[in-house]
Amino acid sequence: MVLVSIIVGLGMTSILVGVSKLLRAKKPARRYWVHSVWVCVAFFVQVGFWWQRYAQRDVADWNFLFMLLFLVSPVLLFLMADLALPDEVEGVNLRNYYFDELRRPFFLLFAATLASYSVVDVLFMGEPLVAVKQASRAVGIGVVLAMAFSDDERFHVFGTVFSVCAIAVVYGRFFFELS
Repeated sequence: MVLVSIIVGLGMTSILVGVSKLLRAKKPARRYWVHSVWVCVAFFVQVGFWWQRYAQRDVADWNFLFMLLFLVSPVLLFLMADLALPDEVEGVNLRNYYFDELRRPFFLLFAATLASYSVVDVLFMGEPLVAVKQASRAVGIGVVLAMAFSDDERFHVFGTVFSVCAIAVVYGRFFFELS
């Protein structure tokens, strides 16, 4: 679990450093709200992953295959986080960055991340393959795959709002589990 925490922490650090660079830029970036939302999603999904998977810290039956499959998700999340913001931020147009450079790899990684959650849950956590959680992930995979291959701005607005609402439901569950 320590290795997972380190990888998630690196992803969160990557996003925070990128935001810090944007704030310090001498020539401000042209912001794009859809991009900003996905940067926030990339950050909070890492927090949610860590919180959800922290419960597995006491799993006694770990083996090397389980550990490798378990590490796939935080590695994919780190890659999403590292791609979320451009390296060069001086005067960057974040709308262009989002559609021209970020869109395809970011959403393909997000789809792979959701799929990796299901693989671990079904193969190692004993969760059923046919369940609401797996069905909702399948819908999420469909949405983010469509976003990866669509350059229609209206579709990205819809996909962003839909995804944020779906993620809010998941995080709402986490909130109430904390209480």
